[in-house]
Amino acid sequence: MSIMLKPIHLQVFFVCGATTEMGLTLVREAARLGARIFMTSEDEEALQLIQDEMSACDYPTAYAVASGLEEDQLILAMDQCMATFGTIDTWVNLSTFSLENQSELHTTFSSSFWTTVNGSVVALELFKKIGGSLINVGCLPFEHASLNPFFSATSEAVHGYTSELKKNALLDKLPVEISFVSADDLVSGAQVIIDNSQSLSLFPKVRRFLPWSKKKAEPEEIRPS
Repeated sequence: MSIMLKPIHLQVFFVCGATTEMGLTLVREAARLGARIFMTSEDEEALQLIQDEMSACDYPTAYAVASGLEEDQLILAMDQCMATFGTIDTWVNLSTFSLENQSELHTTFSSSFWTTVNGSVVALELFKKIGGSLINVGCLPFEHASLNPFFSATSEAVHGYTSELKKNALLDKLPVEISFVSADDLVSGAQVIIDNSQSLSLFPKVRRFLPWSKKKAEPEEIRPS
């Protein structure tokens, strides 16, 4: 079912995994373009740092500490966002894939995939009622080539799940646009997410753009988790 998606400056973004590198890049760029943003992560300290940066720039943002592995926590965060901003237009699930050593690969893969699944389930229940855009994001390649097969496997799992969600949503004629995004770098990835929040394309062409303009706070102040 086709729906009309709002321009970015009229939207409320709900970003799961906002303290990841991609999440931080997306929050900065979407806020610069006028979106109101609600952020979630398990890392409260990092969330507060991002919130402080956004506040210094007079950008309307808020956050809740929530684990993507716990649906109940995501529902509470969603309710808090609705109470703060009145709606959610675009829900972004960021596939997190970070680890200290290869012994953590199994846990990291599972967490990354199920975080996306849980976020999608909660988002779809909301969008069945109010409509919106659901965007699932694959993780970025690692600098170390030995880890790239695991990155690829995680992204393919998220991609496959998202494709099935889209098929089912079309069959059920749900008022939601569902898309999967993967990119080779943070900047182009953030731009594709923003493009998808305003368009109906499932696999848009990745475009590169200049980094965001710094207003007051310096990006180096935040260290993504």
